[in-house]
Amino acid sequence: KRSKIEAGQIFEVESQERIKKRMDRLSEAAIKQNAGRLAASVAGTETSGSGQPSLLVDTIGLERVLGKTDFLGIDFLELALAISRFVGRINIRTRPGRTSGFGTGFMVSPRLLLTNNHVLRTAQEALHSEVEFDYQYDRFGRLLPVVVYGLEPRTFFITSKELDFTLVAVRESSRNGIELKRYGWNHLIEGQGKALLGDSLNIIQHPRGEAKQIVLRSNQLIDLPDNFAHYVTDTEPGSSGSPVYNDEWEVVALHHSGVPKKENGNYIAKDGSVWQPGMDPNDLEWVANEGIRVSSLVNYVKKARVSREQESLRDELLNSETGLASVPWTV
Repeated sequence: KRSKIEAGQIFEVESQERIKKRMDRLSEAAIKQNAGRLAASVAGTETSGSGQPSLLVDTIGLERVLGKTDFLGIDFLELALAISRFVGRINIRTRPGRTSGFGTGFMVSPRLLLTNNHVLRTAQEALHSEVEFDYQYDRFGRLLPVVVYGLEPRTFFITSKELDFTLVAVRESSRNGIELKRYGWNHLIEGQGKALLGDSLNIIQHPRGEAKQIVLRSNQLIDLPDNFAHYVTDTEPGSSGSPVYNDEWEVVALHHSGVPKKENGNYIAKDGSVWQPGMDPNDLEWVANEGIRVSSLVNYVKKARVSREQESLRDELLNSETGLASVPWTV
């Protein structure tokens, strides 16, 4: 698939139905930015029975930049800054005052935080853990004041080991009285069409528990197996629970692990030998990173049993639009 993507043969790895869904999601400006790659991939190869260009080419238009264009409006960076406010570092604590590790999480409604199950496995573990916003450097290289919020699993808590996600409520005010709503949230979109194979992706994360960092557009979606998405993106331990975005800053997936190379059912080491359990994980040959697709997460949450008190928070998650209005554009 990666070879075909690199060759621009998008129709070899994607169906016309998924491509149409993607085009339907893109704004007119985004269509101009991305149509060149699609048009170039079908010109002279994808035709209708009458020998005329396909409906997709007719829809996009023939006079386009050949090859993939990387032009983006400056608003792309402004949105990146605003969206980054939704992402925080999770201080994992099995009991009060004792940190056992760090992860990443992000707000997906005015009250609910999304991260991995392997970051927050149980409600009891979440009870003592915290999410820290603004753990990042400003443009002068100075750390911003960190704003810390406790978690409220007794108010809302859904988790799945299979899909490796945890959804937990966050307290409405920080330790020093800052309202949670100032950080905004990403709306989770159940429908498909958020990304095609070969599309660039972006990830905001706290690698190794360090200050917030971002990886932009050098990442590529390379596969969509069942409930998961595979992509080439730089991550580190501590990146678990990070949001994976398309260029419109819609969440495509919840990052959770790397994908090691396998041959004949065996993991492969960097030197080409078979990697055995007990060997150094750093010796594994990693081929991609993996996230859980948003459509699968939303579908699970919709079907989960919740109490009557929790229904309003779930409805808010499913129906609220992205909370950018209250987010400061500068920090």
